[in-house]
Amino acid sequence: MPVNVEYKARLLDRTQAEAICDAHAEGPAMVLRQRDTYFRTDDGRLKLREETRDGVPQPDQLITYRRPDDSASRESDYTVELDVPRPEAPVLVVVEKERRLSMIGEVRVHVDRVQGLGDCIEFESLVNERQDLEDARDALRAVLDTFAPVLGDPIAGSYSDLVTPSA
Repeated sequence: MPVNVEYKARLLDRTQAEAICDAHAEGPAMVLRQRDTYFRTDDGRLKLREETRDGVPQPDQLITYRRPDDSASRESDYTVELDVPRPEAPVLVVVEKERRLSMIGEVRVHVDRVQGLGDCIEFESLVNERQDLEDARDALRAVLDTFAPVLGDPIAGSYSDLVTPSA
């Protein structure tokens, strides 16, 4: 299962966050429109992602992941399957967002506008052949320092937790 180290927070200033991305990213940002349908599951999270990238439809993805709901940076184990049928599990919630994706080294920076929540930012530091888990944590800390002026309150869980209607 792939692993990344991630951190999510409310965003204080979207314009400044985008300017920081533009100044530090290796290339131009990509605009993603994502519709994530979360399903009830007994183990971790399960979502079906429908996405366009710069206006071009992408194959649907079924994403499963496990990570603690912690407001600090945390490890996330995940799998992604492409072109999959809709799961038969009951729908928990649908989250729609516009995401501006930039890469700063091995860190994905997502400047998000989440329907019903507003502006947020998410960082994912990839564990891969170029960096191990400790390197991923160090890379994330360095990028977080760069974005410190625009970071609001940390978000412990998933966007789905914040938009799920109370029972």
